[in-house]
Amino acid sequence: MEAIKAIIEGTPSFVDLIVRLVFNSAVVFIILHFVYKQYNRRKTFIFNLFIFNLIIFGLSTVLTRIDLSVGSGFGLFAILTMMRFRSEQINMKDMAYLLIMIGLGFINSTGYDVIGYEEIALLNFVITGVVYGLEKSYFSNRKNSQKIKYDKIELLKPKYNHLLKRDLSLRLGKEVIEVKTDNVNFIEGYATLKVYHGDDYHIHISDDADQIILDHNEEINRIMEERKREINSHRIAN
Repeated sequence: MEAIKAIIEGTPSFVDLIVRLVFNSAVVFIILHFVYKQYNRRKTFIFNLFIFNLIIFGLSTVLTRIDLSVGSGFGLFAILTMMRFRSEQINMKDMAYLLIMIGLGFINSTGYDVIGYEEIALLNFVITGVVYGLEKSYFSNRKNSQKIKYDKIELLKPKYNHLLKRDLSLRLGKEVIEVKTDNVNFIEGYATLKVYHGDDYHIHISDDADQIILDHNEEINRIMEERKREINSHRIAN
C-alpha cells in the first residue's frame, strides 16, 4: 500500500485527475448498471444521474484549486440543483440515488491531503455494497401486485411488452415492473393479468407528458386497427 501511495503522490496532477475520473466513472457505472437499472427499470434517468455525477466531480476538482471554499461552492450548487429537481415529479428513491451521485462525485474528487486513497476506495466500496444490499434484500421484495382485467389483449404479444407496461403504468398510476398473464378470454375480449408494480409512475424530467400520452394512445389505436383489419380480411376470405 505504501508503494502504491508513493507512486500516486509522485505522479503529475493531470495523471492523478485521470485516475480519479476513471475510478469515479467505474463506480458510478457499477451502481447505475448493475443496481439501479436492474431493480428500478428507469433507463431514462440513468443519463441524468451519470452526467450529474461528472459535473459534481469536475466542479469539486476545480474548486479545490481556487480561493473559493469548496464547501460553499458545492453547497450552493447542490442546493440550487436540488430545488430544480424537486420542482419535477421524481420519487424519493430517485432523489436518494441523486444524493449518492453527488456524494460520490465529491468524495472521489477530494485531494490526497484531505483524505487518503485507501479511505476513498473504502467509502466507495461501502456505499456500493450498502446500495446493492438494500435493493436486493429489502426493496426488491416490496413489489406490490394486483390482478386486473385488461381489455387490450393485442398488447399481450411479446413484441408489444414495452407498450403493455407503459399503458398499464399510465392507467394505474404505478410503475409497472412485471406482468404475468393468468388467462385470456378471446370471446369476451379481455385478459386477467397479475401486475407487479412499484412506486408512483411519473414521466421524467424534460419529457412532454401530454405528447407522450398522445403518442402512446395513437400507437395503441394503430395496432388495434391493424388487428381489426386482419380479422375482417380473414372473415371475407372465409
